[in-house]
Amino acid sequence: MPPAELGSAMKTFENRFQQLVDQRELVGMAFAVVYGSETAYIRGLGVTGVEDYRLPVTPDTLFAIGSITKAVAAATMMCLVEQQILDLDRPIVEVIEGFAFEDKTNGRQVTLRHLLSHSSGLPAAGRNWALRGRDALRTFVWEDLRVHQFVAPPGKVHIYSNTAISSAAYVAEVVTGTPFDDLVRQLVFDPLDMQRSTFDLAEAMTYPTALPHGHAEDGSLRVIHRLADNDMGHASSFCFCSTHDLAKFAAALLMPGKLLRAETLYEMQTPVIGLHTSGANYPGALMNAAYGLGLSVGEYRGSRLVRHGGMNQSYNCFMEIFPDQQIAVVLQTNYMDDEGALNILFELFDELLKPTPPLRPPAPAEIPYRADEYLAGEYLNPVKGIQTISANEGHLILNGEYPLTGIGEGRFYYQIEELRFPVAFPDPGTLIVRGTPYHHLQRKTFEPDLAQWQALVGVFIDPFTPYPEETAIHVRFAEDRIWINDTAQEALSNNRFTSSDGLYEFLDEDTLQVCMGIRYVRRSRLQSLAS
Repeated sequence: MPPAELGSAMKTFENRFQQLVDQRELVGMAFAVVYGSETAYIRGLGVTGVEDYRLPVTPDTLFAIGSITKAVAAATMMCLVEQQILDLDRPIVEVIEGFAFEDKTNGRQVTLRHLLSHSSGLPAAGRNWALRGRDALRTFVWEDLRVHQFVAPPGKVHIYSNTAISSAAYVAEVVTGTPFDDLVRQLVFDPLDMQRSTFDLAEAMTYPTALPHGHAEDGSLRVIHRLADNDMGHASSFCFCSTHDLAKFAAALLMPGKLLRAETLYEMQTPVIGLHTSGANYPGALMNAAYGLGLSVGEYRGSRLVRHGGMNQSYNCFMEIFPDQQIAVVLQTNYMDDEGALNILFELFDELLKPTPPLRPPAPAEIPYRADEYLAGEYLNPVKGIQTISANEGHLILNGEYPLTGIGEGRFYYQIEELRFPVAFPDPGTLIVRGTPYHHLQRKTFEPDLAQWQALVGVFIDPFTPYPEETAIHVRFAEDRIWINDTAQEALSNNRFTSSDGLYEFLDEDTLQVCMGIRYVRRSRLQSLAS
């Protein structure tokens, strides 16, 4: 659709979004359509909050953009790559003098390319609240990142990781001698005239800012009176932007020369690591089929799409870029009750692109396969827990419930009603389910030591959060089992336990590593150290 024809069509979408606001499915929102280098349409609807000091949302209202910050961080680092200050393929341990991962074998392989594409093998390990101040990022790398375990060797699988992006930001700080927030201001915000974009909560609060929301005990909607705040993780999730500013950034990813050269944009938008989504038929999988450098890469109804979403507290934001059509759509919300706004967003894509391929592609040709016994077994992801593959009457079965349909070498899908979900075995020891990697679990026989388990009972806290009691992990022993935060755990050994909440490993009686990332410390132990 040419920009000149946008007016009447966009008014229809504006009215539909307004209906969701009126029905309290949205509180406040703003959206924009970008053609080439120009914002062709932009509107704000709803209010900044449901309480008495609410303001109307405009395109200049600030939203927390969540993980869209990762694309901003990647663009910052690609500016430094263009200036030959950073090298995407140099191991980061060669850049950070004296630094080494506890796992030296995997750690010495990690490069910026791995970090920016979420292929480093590092765990997610994100926090909403953590250390503040200029030294927070350095503290994260030297005292926290160093001891994270690797879920997989670098370059093997996609593991979406806040940890990885924060690590890359510190590399940029080291080589430039400039705090990362300042680098973003100098290299991205100022050149693009993004005047209402910031990592600084104190600065954000001087502008009209859309506030996060949650439900009170009586079910009513209320403002959350504490914004997420984590200086250790600024690069991964903690930028505030107006919709005007985010549209400018989207335009810079469309148009060479506004911020980055054409070859740099091409490199950011080219897949580095795939998510093994063959066979899927729902938009979320197809739109996120691979990851480039700071951007998801996929397609929507046959059109190439590069994008990033962002969720933080109740904020839900979207930046959708169609490079071949030179179109981008930005949508920001501070509360989204259901998928109504997403369905309108897809219809907006259809109006702008006029696609002919169906929203849900037909099933690929089924290929007969042999249910190889070596693929059967249990597979563990440190965040998601265990998936089971069994063989029955010539078919592989997921979790004893879903037969796998073969569509290629190591590629399958299972079906729930009309939706197809992808499954892949990229190698005999790895299972990918809906883009998430699981690794073959080799159980070892052990004799449960119930006395040792009882010694693990206690309260464990994150030493890097300002609100330790609110994020505390409570461990108790009952019914001859370990319970963590009231969830019964399955013992893999006398110090490793798992559930649908992920993997917990007690490194000793006072240290608990969660999902192979953050190490929690027994509260009494941390208090004694502090005193």
